[in-house]
Amino acid sequence: TIIMASVVGHKYQWGRFNKKLSRLQQRDGFTTFHASEFKAKAGEFAGWSDEKGARLISDFTTLVRDNLTEGLTVFLEHHRYMNEYRAPPIPKKMSLDSQYGVCFRSCLSRLLALIQKRGNRDQLNVVFEGGHRNVGDCERIFNDMKWRFQRIKVDILGTFTVETKANCAPLMV
Repeated sequence: TIIMASVVGHKYQWGRFNKKLSRLQQRDGFTTFHASEFKAKAGEFAGWSDEKGARLISDFTTLVRDNLTEGLTVFLEHHRYMNEYRAPPIPKKMSLDSQYGVCFRSCLSRLLALIQKRGNRDQLNVVFEGGHRNVGDCERIFNDMKWRFQRIKVDILGTFTVETKANCAPLMV
């Protein structure tokens, strides 16, 4: 199963979000949140009590809820991807998305609906966490959608950037 989360906000919201996230990092004494280390109570999270961990997760949730426009999560089970999306017949020369890419299309669809609701006056810049083997598929999908919108003179898709949690703290949440 692929699970993908997305959060969206305006420049001002991200500035406020980053300041508050930095305060959480200082308060709890961690630099980079990695879920696997956190769940194992390893690395920076070694010795953390269950209460301290629960407080951080609650604070992350509150941080998104109170400071950004929206957060969303999508998931796609592998058997559904294979039995429904990739099931024959598949037209020749049709390029299919990876399972990761299908999840990204779903997130992107919701984000584009938000922009459309605001009269297409915003531009969406996407920052993706690197590391997954199909991040390139998501970039291809983004660039294809951007090209399609540019053809109809709608400039709502900006940049697609791949970053690390260490260089882009909001990716931790």
